[in-house]
Amino acid sequence: MVEVVGEAYGVSPKTVELAVLALELEKLYAVDAKKRQGMRTDIPADSAGMLGLGKKSRDQAAEKYGISSSAVKRAKVVQNRGVPELFDAVRSGDTSVVVAELEVWLGLVEFVVGR
Repeated sequence: MVEVVGEAYGVSPKTVELAVLALELEKLYAVDAKKRQGMRTDIPADSAGMLGLGKKSRDQAAEKYGISSSAVKRAKVVQNRGVPELFDAVRSGDTSVVVAELEVWLGLVEFVVGR
């Protein structure tokens, strides 16, 4: 059932794997962007060093792996808001990132409504 739902959303197992890898790359891009904060960007010192300016770290990581930034965003939601076991299931390919994200949001709704 999980794979059927994932495939219905156009999410292949390879995309899930790449989204998890892109999360790690996104962290590196974010650290790099943090280092550039406060620097002048109107006069580039060298064009190679200025690649990616103005892009979100998520977009850069997604582009690097050839996946959508929404796949990276979904994986990040699962990693940051879901339980570790759910992220492990995504990482191992047992569930798709789309289904895992839905489980995270449904779990939060149940928590709020169930009060």
